[in-house]
Amino acid sequence: MREKVLLPRLGAEEGACLRSALAALGREPVEVDAAEQAAVLLRDESFELLVLDADAEDPDAWTRSFQRAMREQGGMALLLLVSSERPEGRLLMDALPGTLAYAVRPLSRDAVVRTLRALLGSGPERNDAAEATLASEWRAELRIEREARAAVEGRLEELLRSERRLHALLEATTSVMWTLTPEGSAVEPSVSWEAFTGRAFAEYRGHGYMNLIHPEDREGVWKDWALALFRPTPYSSEYRLLRHDGSWRRMLSRGVPVLGPDGRVREWVGWLVDVTEPREQELALRKSEEQFRAFFNLAAAGMAQVDPFTGRLLVVNAKLCEVTGYTAQELGGMTYIDLVHPEERPQGAAGLARLVRGGEVPAINARRWVRKDGGIIWVEIAATLIRDESGRPLRVVSVIQDVTARKHAELERGRLVSVVESSPDVICIHDVDGRALYINEAGRTLLGLESLAEVQGLSVLDQVHPDDRHIIEQEALPAIEREGRWVGDIRALNQRTGKAIPLFSQYFLVRDSESGQPTGLGCISRDITERKLSEERLTFLARASRLLASSLDDETTLLTRVAELAASSVATCCMVSLTQPEGTPLWLEVAHREPARAPHVQQALQEAAKPVWTALYDALSTSGRAVLVDLRETQSPGPMHRALLEAMEAVSVVAVALTSRGHVLGVIAFASGDPDRLYGDEDRVMAEELAYRRQRRWTMPASTRRPSAPSGCATSSSPSPAMS
Repeated sequence: MREKVLLPRLGAEEGACLRSALAALGREPVEVDAAEQAAVLLRDESFELLVLDADAEDPDAWTRSFQRAMREQGGMALLLLVSSERPEGRLLMDALPGTLAYAVRPLSRDAVVRTLRALLGSGPERNDAAEATLASEWRAELRIEREARAAVEGRLEELLRSERRLHALLEATTSVMWTLTPEGSAVEPSVSWEAFTGRAFAEYRGHGYMNLIHPEDREGVWKDWALALFRPTPYSSEYRLLRHDGSWRRMLSRGVPVLGPDGRVREWVGWLVDVTEPREQELALRKSEEQFRAFFNLAAAGMAQVDPFTGRLLVVNAKLCEVTGYTAQELGGMTYIDLVHPEERPQGAAGLARLVRGGEVPAINARRWVRKDGGIIWVEIAATLIRDESGRPLRVVSVIQDVTARKHAELERGRLVSVVESSPDVICIHDVDGRALYINEAGRTLLGLESLAEVQGLSVLDQVHPDDRHIIEQEALPAIEREGRWVGDIRALNQRTGKAIPLFSQYFLVRDSESGQPTGLGCISRDITERKLSEERLTFLARASRLLASSLDDETTLLTRVAELAASSVATCCMVSLTQPEGTPLWLEVAHREPARAPHVQQALQEAAKPVWTALYDALSTSGRAVLVDLRETQSPGPMHRALLEAMEAVSVVAVALTSRGHVLGVIAFASGDPDRLYGDEDRVMAEELAYRRQRRWTMPASTRRPSAPSGCATSSSPSPAMS
């Protein structure tokens, strides 16, 4: 039976070294983990050698156990393992009875064998072959120990790296870490928890951390925690936590159980993430989506969400169903193009494709759609493209407004505008302050305005001749304010020429169709220039007839008075002549609207050569009617004609013969110097009517009568054409 050696459990290499050395010497090693265990063995068993580790965790306890056993039993040797030849090793040698030696670390097998041989002395005979075998076994065991230790250390290093990565990840992605007991109590301080809450460990120790959770959330937290404790699974809860600045922050708490070898929970570890901002964003997004959904469903306009690639209607609101006549289910199986009028489908498809490509599209696009009942409607579409996070088209949101009634109104308005623009009457629309908003083409022409831009800001008074503005201010506007309308004659002012144009005008208030409140001032006027001229002619003929019928004056005096009457109304200048025997005129009267001009005109007439008058008499005799002359159209007048025309300052002349029994006894000529007063057929009739009425009173001595017209010229003693 081999002798036993008691030694503490050492490290892998030192343990293998001692076991190999003892085996070489034929001793049996007995390893223990603690001094108390060694003391028990020393009482019950006998040992030849004790090995004491001077660097053990509790060397005093080991020393006391060994010292007691050596004194009681005696004869035991002691091997002391030290890190160096320190003084305490010498002291132990003096303190412990019995044979003692020590080995200095790092241990060497051969050195240990030599030390043990010297210490034990009476060991078995040395057997080199056996010792070599034992040395080989020791080296093999040492190699296995080293490989196992390297594997353990490698695994341990890997675990340490994983732990470091985990801690780094947690520190980078979380704000607070926590550790709790299996029962959910805090027993260890958390630096991150204290930094976040501003509370010391004593304040959140145990279940004190619950006091920092919002009162409204505590019950939910307890329920989540109880569920996790009942069935150890990853824990998750969300609640509001009081931060160090006094604000409540919404936190997401997650934790996992740490299990022991027996499968029981040893502790809980977890972390808190501040999700206040993300939750607020989610809430805002959810509220925005709810508002959009409410707006979408309750909108007064039709709305649809369309697939950007297929054009399929994804979501529609009730108004779109009302506009199209389809149900939501029916529209869900249709595309946007299915609703478009067949004639406009190519443009509709092109517009959708252009929108998806990111091209420019009209902000509002008008289209004709076909209702379920086949009716044609006009819609205005405003569309926008929604993209996902990657920029890929997600859907098209469209707002569809039924504008059929407006389109029809626009068509009617277009027709009305066409009628108004084509009307010969002047039509004006003013605002409530009397500023012109619109004047039709006839009005712009009459007022001398070239464009609509010149209309803007032109007041009612600006359109009226200055001499008639008092009519607007004193009569028209008060009447409009009292009765809402006024009708009367005024003269308009041509803005370019300054010409006065007589108008028959009707002013009236424009009222709002719903409220009845005045919104503007309208005016419809008609150019009554021709009517005024007709009235002027009739008035002249009536007054001239009264002169001829009632006056007792001689013919010369009567004709003079008729000429003066004409110059004040229907002519700028009126000239009366009798024909002398030699064929030249004897000018009885030259009446001018400006009397000072009359002598100048009469002198020019007297200086005119005989051929001028001969041609006039021939024309009168040949036609038998009054002669009209538009001097603006006279082709290359000669010097005599030019001097005569310039003296008369005329642009239009009508002349009629004074006849008796077929003889031309004289001429009465009306001359107009107004470029806008050109004589026409009505003026010819007026002149002929005057001559006819005079003829009924004509008396003249035979010696002053002119012979009948030259041969070849027709004469007539018949009444005036106007009277026939």
